[in-house]
Amino acid sequence: MQKEEITKLIIERAKTFGPDNPQQIKQLAFALGKSDPCEVFFGLYMVFLSEPSQAFGQQELAGKLLFLLKPELNLELAPLIEGALENWNVSVEELPFYFRDIFGIELVSSAINSINICELNELQKNGIKTMKWWLRLS
Repeated sequence: MQKEEITKLIIERAKTFGPDNPQQIKQLAFALGKSDPCEVFFGLYMVFLSEPSQAFGQQELAGKLLFLLKPELNLELAPLIEGALENWNVSVEELPFYFRDIFGIELVSSAINSINICELNELQKNGIKTMKWWLRLS
């Protein structure tokens, strides 16, 4: 599956079945497990770029699948973290946990600290603060 197809599938399934349906999570994990890890990551990550007020269930489902599948990445972490800050629903702890498990806590801490706080809006600053809290960095 391509990343766009994955994003669309997650949004549709979250709307239809919610984020906590074990059968759906199992089926999605099986289907995504056959796809390229980079496509899986970006397909799931793009869900975190949606408006948070309308996307909690979608982000929760995407986060659960990221955390479950743990698609490996060889990308720079800071831009990924910064890119998600605007719309990441801070109640979805699986995103920072995924970053921690894939990149390691030291690299995540370094990436967070490399983001220029002065250039962030209040929502993004709250995202940084919450990500640090989830990861016990503050």
